[in-house]
Amino acid sequence: MTVVVGQSPQQRFVSDLSFRHDEHHFIAQRRYERVPFTAGVTLMLESRGRWHRYSGYMLDLSEGGCALRVYSAVNANVRGRLRIEVGNGAISVCVVTRWAKAESRGWTLGAEFDRPTPAQQSDIRHLIERARR
Repeated sequence: MTVVVGQSPQQRFVSDLSFRHDEHHFIAQRRYERVPFTAGVTLMLESRGRWHRYSGYMLDLSEGGCALRVYSAVNANVRGRLRIEVGNGAISVCVVTRWAKAESRGWTLGAEFDRPTPAQQSDIRHLIERARR
């Protein structure tokens, strides 16, 4: 289920939530477990026919996406490519930014993986397993 939460003129999208209902409340649950994961990243986003490069780092990771911190303003609902630096190599995957928030040390954003290949899904699961150890 996709949930749209209006918090400002920009709308914040959260795509990996599901809801269950107890006796008195609706309770949001994530579809995928998030794990803390730190890695350097390069985010390439397309806007108005031009590509923009953002450097930063990953804050957490799930099978459906990740949270990132970058140092320049980004917008929600922008398609791009994320390069995750791991060991002596990197994993590259298509993403869609779902929300972004200005903070004192830059911008924190949520990125949803956009149609990852089976090989990319396997790489992401491997990173999650490594983070759990």
